[in-house]
Amino acid sequence: MKRKRQVTTCTRNWLDLPKDVMLAIFMKLTAYEILFTAQRVCSSWRKLAKEPQLFRSIAIRHLWRCFRSNNGALRFTKELVDRSCRQLTDFSYDGDKSEMILRYVAHRTNMLKSLQINCCRFISDGALIKAAGSFPLLEELVLIKYSFSRETIKKLGRCCPKLKCLTLAFNQKESRDVAFAIAESMPQLRRLSLTDNYLENDGLEAILEGCPYLEYLDLRYSRWIVDPKLLNKCVDRIRDVWLPNGHKGIRCNLS
Repeated sequence: MKRKRQVTTCTRNWLDLPKDVMLAIFMKLTAYEILFTAQRVCSSWRKLAKEPQLFRSIAIRHLWRCFRSNNGALRFTKELVDRSCRQLTDFSYDGDKSEMILRYVAHRTNMLKSLQINCCRFISDGALIKAAGSFPLLEELVLIKYSFSRETIKKLGRCCPKLKCLTLAFNQKESRDVAFAIAESMPQLRRLSLTDNYLENDGLEAILEGCPYLEYLDLRYSRWIVDPKLLNKCVDRIRDVWLPNGHKGIRCNLS
């Protein structure tokens, strides 16, 4: 009789993997998965889940539905910021209590290079300026649903001299003032997005003169820019342009 071949199965012990490999795996997880799943597996994973490099980039989007109250989501966000151990470089936030969170981040890092706030209507001008003063290395700023004054934009430019990328999604009649403030205080900009606004021809002209290094310009839904020569100037001078009509980098017909 033929003997039956014994089949041995090898089981992998995840605890035997090198730390750098485990960190690479953990970096594929979301912050929510790290705090509420991975760190609960065992003591070694709980220790690994506190490594600051896992929290250098934090994005809080649509997480409020995972918590029973705003306070629970607020504690979760603060915990992530604390775990970065002042190494936080990229922070994106979409939720309530945005001014409180912004102040918290400003008190716990001065290394921030990218900041995105998707609901700015509850942030005061003073709070934004004070926070920006804590981010001298900031290179990218995204403010959605905001309404800030010309003076506030100018102060932002002075607080963040390294700013290269700016996105403002706003629908306010003071768009002209905002444009002139950008031109006066942010000469180093490489990328600028101004969508859904009341920007007019003179505001755009000021930006072209005040921001000579622009490589990307997004003017979609800027309804009041109607000078075809000015738009052609944008297309000729800037490498990547989105025009108010939604077309990308296409010269206007002057006939």
